Amino acid sequence: MTTETAGATIYYTVSDDGSEPPDPTTASKRYEATKGFLLFDVPMGATVDAKYYTLKAMAVKEGMAPSAVRTFVYYIS
Repeated sequence: MTTETAGATIYYTVSDDGSEPPDPTTASKRYEATKGFLLFDVPMGATVDAKYYTLKAMAVKEGMAPSAVRTFVYYIS
C-alpha cells in the first residue's frame, strides 16, 4: 500500500471471515511501509484454507483531513 502524501501514516483493518471489517481509525493497525507487510490477528500458515480477505485502509497526516477509506478484497490460497 502507498500514499502520495509524504509523511502520511496508513491505518488498516482486515477480516477473513466474510464479514465487513470496521472502518480504520488511528487506533487501528498501522501499515509499516518500510517492512512491507500487513499484520493479521491469526497468522497464515501452510495449513490455512484458501479464503477471501477484506482490507480497509486510510491515510492520515497531521494538519490534513484523513483520506477516504478504501476497501480491497484479496483471495489467498
